[in-house]
Amino acid sequence: MVDRDHRPKVAPLLSVQIEPKREPDDEWRLHAAVEPELNPAVTASGIFDPSVTEEIGDLLGDGLPFGDADALADLAARTAGLLGLDIRSSLDPGRLDSHVGRGQGVYNAAVSVLAEASGFNTALVEELRELQTCEDWAATAAVHLVPGNDAQEKKDRTLAGPLAAPLPCNRSQEETLEQFRRAPLTIVTGPPGTGKTQLVVNAVTNAWLDGEKVLVTSTNNAAVDVAVARAETDIFSGLLMRTGNRTVREQIPDRVTAASERAAAHTGDPAEARARLKRSVVERTQLMEKLALLDKLDAELLRVAEKLDEAKRDLSEAAKELWIGASPPKLSIDSPTIERRASRLLRAWFFRRFRARRLRKRLGCIETASLEQIVIWARLDRRRSKLIRELEAGQAEHQRLKAVVGDPAPTA
Repeated sequence: MVDRDHRPKVAPLLSVQIEPKREPDDEWRLHAAVEPELNPAVTASGIFDPSVTEEIGDLLGDGLPFGDADALADLAARTAGLLGLDIRSSLDPGRLDSHVGRGQGVYNAAVSVLAEASGFNTALVEELRELQTCEDWAATAAVHLVPGNDAQEKKDRTLAGPLAAPLPCNRSQEETLEQFRRAPLTIVTGPPGTGKTQLVVNAVTNAWLDGEKVLVTSTNNAAVDVAVARAETDIFSGLLMRTGNRTVREQIPDRVTAASERAAAHTGDPAEARARLKRSVVERTQLMEKLALLDKLDAELLRVAEKLDEAKRDLSEAAKELWIGASPPKLSIDSPTIERRASRLLRAWFFRRFRARRLRKRLGCIETASLEQIVIWARLDRRRSKLIRELEAGQAEHQRLKAVVGDPAPTA
């Protein structure tokens, strides 16, 4: 894109924070630290019409459909349409382009961006600077922003049970919900479509389960309306009570009465519901642990398979020095025995040539095959056999875990 300063810019439409991680093979690789999201710089850059932000928020709805390639490609195309950008290449998440062209538009390519701070962090720093001139901040929630302040110390809180998430949420949102329950102050920022409304409704639900009261406020009436609507339609009509202007306040008594009547008509046992939630959390934790083991096992199986391919290539090269046709006949002795006998002959003083000739004949080797080369081949064959056993054992364990876990992929 071209910024207001008329200099060409490249900005990812979707962004994800990445961190280096050392793998078991001692190689460093990049991994996503959080789930991807719409790049906030796209809508906050001032290049596009500010009204587009609202439309994109409506389009993204409950979040980005990661894991569904077709839905993600369609969403990227519709977002590009709202921004007025041409689509310059096929939006297939599984086949990225190797470069970004010169024309303004959307390209299906990955770019790495090194950033010092996001626009949200910059805005937060500016607000903190403004607090320096205020005198009443110590009597507000802002006191928790100051490190070392006594009011910031975490107080013991009695939690009614495990975390509840009646609305779908990802791993980072779950971690944030746990932070809500335990920390005196939590700040969450994010562009449209990253699930902030769902997060608010889930936070209110957990506060209610913990016996707490929550005040939801905003400078945007529409944001509160959306949160109340989600709570009413997806959770319970009395979870959030809308206040505000006179008309809305006049409706509160009727809403309270309706919610009370609905609650009284509910015949379920709260204790049993909490017990089911606890069992579900335990089962989910166990499932996540097994999925993590599957991921780890997949990586280990790939590593073993790669080493097995390498061992087979080395074994084939070593066989060329021993047999015509570069492949051994059917042998009556195993490779560990062959390695042991050839190694002993290398150290032998008596009748070594005769005994070496007899070993070559038994193995069907060419007459010029050296004992050293026989030892090398036997070690490589032993390594190949060991890797095959590791691969078979890993595949069996993979099948066992997969049978327990089932197919985690979503079904239509």
